[in-house]
Amino acid sequence: MKKAIPVIAVLIIAAVVFYFINSSTSLTGPTATQPKTAKVQTSTPSSPGGENSVVVQPGTADTKAAKVDGESDTEESEAQEKSALESYKTADDAFKAIRAGAVDFDDRILEQFTELGEDCSWCDQVYTQVKEMMLTPETPAEQRSYYAELLAVSGRVSNVTALVDAIKAAPNQETADSLSEALELTVGKNDVTQYLGDQLSTSGDSLKESLVAALTNQGTRLAADILYKATVEKGDPDGFYALGIGLGELVPDESSMPYLQELALKRDQYSHLAIKSMLNGGIDGLKLVMNTITNSPNPEFDQKMLKDAIDHVPYDDDTRDYLNKIIDTSKDPLAVKFAKDIVESMKSTDTNDSTDSTEEEAPMSTQPPTASAQTGAPAQPKK
Repeated sequence: MKKAIPVIAVLIIAAVVFYFINSSTSLTGPTATQPKTAKVQTSTPSSPGGENSVVVQPGTADTKAAKVDGESDTEESEAQEKSALESYKTADDAFKAIRAGAVDFDDRILEQFTELGEDCSWCDQVYTQVKEMMLTPETPAEQRSYYAELLAVSGRVSNVTALVDAIKAAPNQETADSLSEALELTVGKNDVTQYLGDQLSTSGDSLKESLVAALTNQGTRLAADILYKATVEKGDPDGFYALGIGLGELVPDESSMPYLQELALKRDQYSHLAIKSMLNGGIDGLKLVMNTITNSPNPEFDQKMLKDAIDHVPYDDDTRDYLNKIIDTSKDPLAVKFAKDIVESMKSTDTNDSTDSTEEEAPMSTQPPTASAQTGAPAQPKK
């Protein structure tokens, strides 16, 4: 037994040494010194650690690639906010981008070329090429519409003139309609607005509607004046309202508000259109309308003038607060009634929205499908 003790002691010491060696290795290995890994999902979602999760160590090529991709996304976003003058240095570069954008109707390019201004050294050359592509019979219809829209948003009278001329000379109604739709998107300053107005008297009904639509999009005092005069000339109290265009659909800027109130104060057959336009302008327009109908010399007429006007009132908290103030403080019966009607309409809209939201969020039935539902066979009546 005494001889066995040294042997046992040696074995114990060896076991202890072996244990510490292994423990030291595990503590100093790669896992202990590596920072936490990040899980990157592949295209197919899965639970963490599932088959579709891959582990990427920080500092690896995959991580660096992801960082570069993120930087390129940021650069692309910044590029989208730049105008064409900032993005392209030559006419060739600009037209190349436009032709590429026409293939898939790239709105980003259209935004870059919206109202560039006159300080563009290569714009005339580019727009000449765009006009040629729009008029070329071989140009696909979708691309022709794209070129037409680019001319419409350029803010240049010469380009809008070319577009109108192309509509008048279109070889068929389909081409005329597609170009007219582009014309409706026209933007520009007063020179463009005045040109659109001048064309109203020399255009057929179809083109005239597109011109009115384009004028409706301007929102300026000049546009409001042209639309009012065109409505009076037409002799139709509705104007173009039934078509969703015209003075009643114009969203006015600040400069046109006083003029619209003047039209409303005329209290003629066209004044209701001015009322609707003012309401399109938000709470400032609503205040002008309330001012117009308060202490009215002809409240009966004003009541008719307000027909369908509620649809043009914006629904928001500021509007609600203002209307409640009118209801609580105003002594004018018509103003109070109009305010109450709007508030009731707002409540009805809120209720409908809440109901729609509840129906959308309603959980699906947890009951298992019946045998007939599973097989598609008609259900058997209960015995």
